[in-house]
Amino acid sequence: MKLSSEARREKRHLAQSAGLELLAATGDVFKALELIEHGDGPGTAAVYVASADKRLRQAGGLLGEVAALLGSGTLAPETVTWYRDLDYERLYESGVASGRVPRNRECWSELVALTTAGGPLAVCHDYRGRVLRTAALMTEWLQAAPYPGAEAALRHVQSAMVELAVYAQLMGYFNDVEPLDERWLRRTTAAVAAG
Repeated sequence: MKLSSEARREKRHLAQSAGLELLAATGDVFKALELIEHGDGPGTAAVYVASADKRLRQAGGLLGEVAALLGSGTLAPETVTWYRDLDYERLYESGVASGRVPRNRECWSELVALTTAGGPLAVCHDYRGRVLRTAALMTEWLQAAPYPGAEAALRHVQSAMVELAVYAQLMGYFNDVEPLDERWLRRTTAAVAAG
């Protein structure tokens, strides 16, 4: 992505801030579930769910700004080729082996498909959509609670939050790869380029 150094710094800052909001929202959801399981009831848990909802919506706004920055640049042809020729399998296995990412091939495959089809902008739009859909689940829970079965419904919110956190961790790991780094190209491609 051809962006000015200032735009790259801003993009990184916005993405990190969105990640912090996601992390805080995850903690809020787990605290809400802990409270409801210990008999404090949906009313007390709702304070934490409302906080998580707000944090995710904030993250969604930040990711919208990231998408605007990404949309202002263009992918250079060599970057498009690099994304196409990455050894995604080796990158994934390295991340799992080092403990940087959880083993979740389904989420990784979704991330790879988005990256190869549309690049960083497509990934950003998808991530933002996931964040906002999870926030919408929280809003639904808040509007319906308290009601019988609120605990079970909160577990559904928790599952969505965990899935979002896993996807974010995989994406963060992938984003840490330096663009155009030839170490992660498929070996045959790298050998041809070196020869």
